[in-house]
This record gives sequence, structure tokens and C-alpha cells, in this order.
Amino acid sequence: MPFGEKIKIYYDALGRAVRTVNPDLSEQRVLFGVPVSPHAVAGLQPVTGNNRSL
Repeated sequence: MPFGEKIKIYYDALGRAVRTVNPDLSEQRVLFGVPVSPHAVAGLQPVTGNNRSL
């Protein structure tokens, strides 16, 4: 990353970083909970202490 380029970090209502967007527009998201199925990211069961990163 060249000097001067910035990343954008998005936070949820609890102040946890949930999305990071890089200067090349690639991104990382963090989902809190355990997926019901590895292929169904939309269906999450909330569990404290277990964080999954995509």
C-alpha cells in the first residue's frame, strides 16, 4: 500500500470492526456467531466468544 492511501473501517452498534475496505476496493468482513451451514453465511446463530472471519 503506497504512502497516503487509507483504509476504511466500518463498525457495528457495539463498536466492533465488522468490515474493512482497502484502497484497491478489496474488503474483509467479520461475522459474529456460528454459521448454521458453511455455505449459508446469512443464517448465523449468535454465540459469544466465537468469531469467524471471511
